[in-house]
Amino acid sequence: MEFSSVWKCRRKNIYHVDRVLSETGELVDNGYHELYVNAEVDDGTTLAEYMKLMKSANAKYHEKFPRTSNAVRYYKQGEGRRKMCKVVDEYAKEYAEERTKGYAEDVVQFLMKSGVSDDIIQEATKLSLEEIAALKEKLVIS
Repeated sequence: MEFSSVWKCRRKNIYHVDRVLSETGELVDNGYHELYVNAEVDDGTTLAEYMKLMKSANAKYHEKFPRTSNAVRYYKQGEGRRKMCKVVDEYAKEYAEERTKGYAEDVVQFLMKSGVSDDIIQEATKLSLEEIAALKEKLVIS
């Protein structure tokens, strides 16, 4: 069964997963404990209440979870939201730059193997001639 479909139509908000040897049925104690929380189920438990708070876009102060409710509010509504947006934005830019760099290397390598001039490679990739020269030294053209 596909992992994501295991949880559909379940009516509990927490599931404990044990490792079992299929051939013998013996429980494997590998030191890991897997717990899965279904935040969609509200069964009236404290955990369900907690998950509702975590999902809330407009979290209010919660007497049972004062520190968590303050943190949720901070990161979803207050100054923390701007900080988190900035962190995520910076991460996205770094990720895009890394992906683009790898892609540019592949394109440069392909174009060089195809006998395309550095000027055309520069125009196609927006890399400087110095960057192209460095890539030529780095890449093995066979």
